[in-house]
Amino acid sequence: MLEAFVDQNSFFWELFITSMMFAFVFQRRSRYALRLAVSFALGLIVSMLIPTQPELGASLPPMSRILLYSLYPRYVILFLVCFSAVRFCLDCSPWEAVFATVSGYCIQHIIYKTYDCLNEAVILLTSVETARYLIYAISRFIIAHAFFALYWFLYVKKLKSLGGFKINNKYMVVLAVVAVSAANMLNAIFYTMYVTYPNESVRPLFLIVYAAFPLLVCFLCLFALLDSTYGATTSANLLISQSLYDKTRAQYEISKQNADRINIKYHDLKRFLENSTYSREASRDIRHAVEQYEALPKTGNNAVNIVLSE
Repeated sequence: MLEAFVDQNSFFWELFITSMMFAFVFQRRSRYALRLAVSFALGLIVSMLIPTQPELGASLPPMSRILLYSLYPRYVILFLVCFSAVRFCLDCSPWEAVFATVSGYCIQHIIYKTYDCLNEAVILLTSVETARYLIYAISRFIIAHAFFALYWFLYVKKLKSLGGFKINNKYMVVLAVVAVSAANMLNAIFYTMYVTYPNESVRPLFLIVYAAFPLLVCFLCLFALLDSTYGATTSANLLISQSLYDKTRAQYEISKQNADRINIKYHDLKRFLENSTYSREASRDIRHAVEQYEALPKTGNNAVNIVLSE
């Protein structure tokens, strides 16, 4: 009973967790906790209502069975549910929501493939059903949380360090969606062929392809998404920093010129007062007004002097 519930809903909650990790990157909307709870509850209901596999008649031809398995829309629907949850909970653009969900889908698929392969290995190693379920449950929990931690430190945290980012290469996001969709369809095809192919000597080949192909595609998509966005955003931040530096430098030059002019005027007025024919009271008032410019900061560093003088 518990194993069936986990198998039915693991895809949804793993994808939901990896998608919502972007709450550390994007601004959270008001009442975030309530939005998160509502999104998770609705997604869990949808996940429980849609069977993990379509019910097909035994008389259906193998090719038709393979085609229907590969086109089964359950995972597309749950992907759209998680995409909607990201938009509902986080203040991000549609492209950013797609980016978060598709990269989360990649890491979820890596998690699934890892513990699925482990399950196949456990089946080969032990025939004791209780021990097999226990090993599978414990390893599944450990693998999922280990990949969550890796995903956070190696992927989400790097994006968070940018201080916010924009999707600069939308074609890469579209390509990643197409790639993982194709990988999911081919995954269903390879698994169906592994289960139904009559030649026992060829079946291990389908199992290897079933395990290796989606892992390779997901790793490549993750790397491409992070690399394109991180590189482009870092370059954009560098250009902004350079522009701010240039403006600050120009402002410093203006301030330095103003300080030099004031210094010249101060010395000119001081010499003028020494040779003036003004009354003593008038000279004292003018000298008092001028002497404040003699108190400009003198720290030994000309740049600091200019900033303090401003």
